[in-house]
Amino acid sequence: DGWKIEMGLKADPEAAKKAAEEAAAAAPKKVELSPAAVAKVEDAYKSGEHVETEDDKMLAKASATGDYTYFEEKWEAFTEKATRPGEDDDDDDDDDDDDDDDDEDDEDEDDDDE
Repeated sequence: DGWKIEMGLKADPEAAKKAAEEAAAAAPKKVELSPAAVAKVEDAYKSGEHVETEDDKMLAKASATGDYTYFEEKWEAFTEKATRPGEDDDDDDDDDDDDDDDDEDDEDEDDDDE
């Protein structure tokens, strides 16, 4: 049997026993939670009671009838408030980049003069 174990044809019972002992020793210990902690974990996924808002009622009505004009008006108002015409910073950034490019061109011309 020793030869079979050595050649890998047969499992080594002593090595298997040692591996099982090591696995048992390395197994994580069970964590005990207090009753308060257990209660918090069990309630963590539960949301509060849902109170139907005016928008919820209007959405249900709009879904049933297909008339979304109420929400279109709200979306237009939101879009107008969010975009604020005249305050577009992207144009300022492009102007700054153009100024930097002009400065670099001026430096290159000064180097050529020398």
